[in-house]
Amino acid sequence: MAGMSWLPVEDPVELLRVDATWSAVSLPTSWAEYALKLVGAHAGPVFEDPHLSHHVWILAPRAVNHWPDLSEIGVTVHGPGGRLLVPGEDGCHDGTRWLRPPANRPLTDPELLRAAVEQVVGPLEDAAAAGPVVLCAHCGTPMREGHRLSWFVGASGPYRATYACTRCWIAEIAGDSPRRHLHAVRQWGRA
Repeated sequence: MAGMSWLPVEDPVELLRVDATWSAVSLPTSWAEYALKLVGAHAGPVFEDPHLSHHVWILAPRAVNHWPDLSEIGVTVHGPGGRLLVPGEDGCHDGTRWLRPPANRPLTDPELLRAAVEQVVGPLEDAAAAGPVVLCAHCGTPMREGHRLSWFVGASGPYRATYACTRCWIAEIAGDSPRRHLHAVRQWGRA
């Protein structure tokens, strides 16, 4: 598509250098889906890279330059000179795929994305110091501390673990099947 320098031209997936016409932000897969639900239909192009365990939002140039350093909680801002493995417009390669395809979709409003991220991790200025966020494997509730249910360390891959909130963990210990909690996920633009 014309004017989208963030899309591969020939390959189904391509390592692209971020230029002055766009930027991006990566969120950890463990809670990025929750943020995506919060943004809802207002989400612009978003793709998933399962190998790096993150979701990437394509944004306007310098859209999140004012965000504090959030690398401690797995958030990465990609500005000019950065490199990203991006799927083609219709592309999916080895799991890297569009969750919100770019066709006829405006870019996500960075303030809307920030509000969704802050809904999950708290104020950005305090988020890194507060520590990483995980989701309950049963009910999806975001939390800073949970009960580890399982973990996996690959030979060359990252450490992966699943967690349960206290309520689901107690239900599991008691032999009950963990139940879905009633927690609201507010979509933007709706009352």
